[in-house]
Amino acid sequence: AFDARSGSERWSHELGGIVGRPAARGGLAFVPWDRQSIAVLGLDNGVERARLRSTDDVLSWVFASPQGVFYGGRGIYRLNADSASGTRAGSQFLANPFEGIPGDPLIYRDAFLPTTGTRTARDRIRFTFLPGGDAERLAVQGDTIFAAYYHDVLAVDAATGAVRWATRLEEDVEAMQLTPTGL
Repeated sequence: AFDARSGSERWSHELGGIVGRPAARGGLAFVPWDRQSIAVLGLDNGVERARLRSTDDVLSWVFASPQGVFYGGRGIYRLNADSASGTRAGSQFLANPFEGIPGDPLIYRDAFLPTTGTRTARDRIRFTFLPGGDAERLAVQGDTIFAAYYHDVLAVDAATGAVRWATRLEEDVEAMQLTPTGL
């Protein structure tokens, strides 16, 4: 960690293997590494407070929002006490309802791959959602996951995969942001 004003190092924490883009919430950094674990570090001193290890899934991303910390690969997990099981069945998990999309993209941007801009197919196929649910059930807002596929935008039922609506734009989608009031 570096001081934003001076640029000097405040602390460091070594993890073996490859490290992905972290997320931060509540004074903690959530660092995905080796596509199997998430290290939870104190932002103040870099001390590892906890470690999550998946035993039956690949962890490709982590993000934090006011609704909590979420992580996953093809699907979405909510980080909570259930996550300690390290298994899909023992955790709050929501599967990606999209099947058969060329390239089999992740439900959230892969934290281990560099951002390429908008010049590759990987950047033209993306999903977005807002986390929802409660302490007992992981859900997404409106039970809807949105997808951009080049110049097509779809709203899909998160549980069934049924298309709720679709529209074609004149140009490729280069970015999309979901808010509580619109896309």
